[in-house]
Amino acid sequence: MKFKYSYMALFLSSLLLQACGGGGLAGDEKDSTDPLIPEPVVDDGSDRPRPSESTPFIKADGGMLKDVSGQPVYLRGANILFGDNPLERIKNITPVAEIGSNIVRLQVKKTTRKEELEGALVDIIGKNMVVLVTLVDDSLTCKDDADELDKVVSDLWLGTWLEVIAQDRFQPHLMINIANQWGPKSVFTENTVGYGDYIEAHKLAIREFRKAGLKVPLVIDAAGCGQDYYSFTAGRARELKAADTQGNLVLSVHGFGETWNSDDKVRTAMTSLAKTNMPIVMSGFGGSAVAPQNEVDHLGIMRKGYGDGGMGFSIPWQSADDKAAYAMTLDAPLFLRGASIRTDVFIPKAYVDDGKLGIVLYLKDANGRYANTGWNQANSMNFDAWNKVNFKLTSVDYLKGIGAYVEDGFDLTAVQKIGFEIVANGKPAGVNGNLIFDNLTVFPGIPPVYIANFDTGNEEWETHWGPLTTAATDGKLTILPTGGGDGAVDLQGWKAPSLYAIPLDKAVEVVLRVYVPASYAAETNAWLKIFGQFGAGWEIWKETPAQSFAGLTPGAWNNVKFNVDFSDASPAQAFGIQLGGFNGAMSEPLLVDFIEINDPSKKNTKIINAQQLASAFDGDAEAYSVIWDKMASLAVVDGVLEVRNTNTSGDADVAVGKGDINSKKLNLTGPVTIKAKVFVPADLAGNTDFFFNFFMQDAGWNHFSFPTMTIDQFVPGEWTEIEIVEDTFTPSFNRLGNLQHFGFQFGGPGVNATIKVDDVQIWGNVEVEDAQPILTLGFESQAEVDAFKFDNAAGGLSEGVLAGANAKGWTNSTLPFGWIANSWIGNGGYDMSVSESALDLTPRGEEIANGEYGIKATSIPVNFVQP
Repeated sequence: MKFKYSYMALFLSSLLLQACGGGGLAGDEKDSTDPLIPEPVVDDGSDRPRPSESTPFIKADGGMLKDVSGQPVYLRGANILFGDNPLERIKNITPVAEIGSNIVRLQVKKTTRKEELEGALVDIIGKNMVVLVTLVDDSLTCKDDADELDKVVSDLWLGTWLEVIAQDRFQPHLMINIANQWGPKSVFTENTVGYGDYIEAHKLAIREFRKAGLKVPLVIDAAGCGQDYYSFTAGRARELKAADTQGNLVLSVHGFGETWNSDDKVRTAMTSLAKTNMPIVMSGFGGSAVAPQNEVDHLGIMRKGYGDGGMGFSIPWQSADDKAAYAMTLDAPLFLRGASIRTDVFIPKAYVDDGKLGIVLYLKDANGRYANTGWNQANSMNFDAWNKVNFKLTSVDYLKGIGAYVEDGFDLTAVQKIGFEIVANGKPAGVNGNLIFDNLTVFPGIPPVYIANFDTGNEEWETHWGPLTTAATDGKLTILPTGGGDGAVDLQGWKAPSLYAIPLDKAVEVVLRVYVPASYAAETNAWLKIFGQFGAGWEIWKETPAQSFAGLTPGAWNNVKFNVDFSDASPAQAFGIQLGGFNGAMSEPLLVDFIEINDPSKKNTKIINAQQLASAFDGDAEAYSVIWDKMASLAVVDGVLEVRNTNTSGDADVAVGKGDINSKKLNLTGPVTIKAKVFVPADLAGNTDFFFNFFMQDAGWNHFSFPTMTIDQFVPGEWTEIEIVEDTFTPSFNRLGNLQHFGFQFGGPGVNATIKVDDVQIWGNVEVEDAQPILTLGFESQAEVDAFKFDNAAGGLSEGVLAGANAKGWTNSTLPFGWIANSWIGNGGYDMSVSESALDLTPRGEEIANGEYGIKATSIPVNFVQP
């Protein structure tokens, strides 16, 4: 069994935990008395049932719950909707125990009889589980009527149910959730007076429970239907705890809705709650498809509940000039040109308030040369929260362009070290706190969308016009100006299909590596630019600003970069390099080592087979029309495309094409699947002359027909579903460019009929994002933290000073917390089982019960007998 709890408890104090948390706002709560001095609880003198004074119970100890033996309690279990149907739901207890749960959240209602409650408690304690009894009622859930809360406390908890919950045998197992999700619904703001009545009502309830002699943990649900964790920040949890003479409170949140629908939100919330130094339980959480717009990752929540590692830096600042740098050495150099690096940083409020602290990611290549990736300053970050920080490694030129320092010769294709510099940047030494880094992830560089390196010839680049001769020699494209006029070297689509591999429908970056001979030193009026010709008649001209040869270095290789945006013109006919301004014929050619085209918006991708076109004809003809045999008509009738051959002889073929197919940018480079439903009328049965087929015409109007179907492949008078897969097109058909036509045709002698077509689809290779990292450090182990070693320091810091202050070590970026899943049965999409009394788990239930971070793997038995 995989386990972390043995060392988690050792580091609970390392996550910015403070004994009392932050302070509240003046006037936030009623101030007739000091809210942080408990009022004495005096026995009311009644003869109502009370637990024995010596009976042990579960206790809150700082951020931990501890059982009666003093061992930490990590709650793992399930909700049982007992109050809905006590006779049936009591059967849930056995299977919930069988999956390894150490707690049941027993939901009761106002109508639950004390005998029913007692029977359930007896069953639960008999199976050695904790029981969190929770009152769930429409008058309380997502409501904030304080009179109603006071009434259920006096009439139910300390009235009808008291003789059950006060029994000594239940005390070591018992926790009480006073009211499920009670409180104001729409505050969700940390610094506000909107929680005042919520806090006061709970303080009164807490005192009433303690007057009745109950010492067990009282569980307080967050406001906002249980989702608003701000209910407990800004000193409010501290005030609740101060109202409790036992100091035995547990803070409860419910993981549903947009407050909890991302990993970062969960981590930020739980880290904020951890600073209250009080136990936390997530009393329920979503994760199914019930509310997809606010889908909650239940697997991520379970993983966080297990404890999420981080790398902490508590720098012993000496001066405003301090800097500490830590780096990890990679097993092998990484190619990081075009790559990106992401990490998460938790930054304390003190650093953000001061604002000067800087965090810099830096790299060292295989030869020890240094480059950093720019500056991230504390004043741009959110305090006491997780910040995602992204570092782009587009190119050395890009890094220099954003002001990053890059040592001459630094090689982004062979990075050996990755590190962090933490820089005081003028920050006073007294401003300090524990920085935490987590989830360091390196994504690979993005390859060019097109590259011609001329290793095997000219790769379709030829002279288009003007006084230029072009050839390929020794892995270089040579361009020799033979006169003073302008000319062009380019790709022309009609003879260079690779043109269509260049995504000119978006902004791209074109990089040329050009050798300018020393003899060109006087050619300061010469220039080069990128141009394109577009339109069916080549009538659209596009070009970039020119690069003057005065800005190039003669006798050397030059990298020339152009930002090209020709996206408002189509279709592409030619694309290339235009040159001009020479004084006359040159004796030596320019050499081009490579032409590289990059898509700045491109992400790492993979190819999947997916739908690229769908025509359902629900509203109109979707740009389909008759394109030949005009003696045919087309209409959409009841969501179906109907095409009638009106040629009286019936000898003419009818073709229907989709007029906007050119704009659909289909990918035809892999297997292409055509799907459709076709209705052939019954009166064509037996007509052996009938045919039907789909067709395409490429950018050069080359025609390709998919296999022809005959009448025996249809069921005349009924709908026939067609599926055709094709990966062998005729050699002349260009699969790279946009189509001129796509459609279908039918006909044959005597075929004077109406054909119906519906649900036309094209499936093929689709490129989707697949950002798989090449390096990921989650800092889940001490070894991952230790991989970052001291590299250098400045100011008053040194390796000795930093090591002595334990500047680098294990910490928990999310402390372990308890969770109780929804629900065994009866909660729709959140059910864990389809059976009241057996282990018949839903897929969600299987993940929660038996997953890597599920109940069985992470639940620890609770002790109910004092040693």
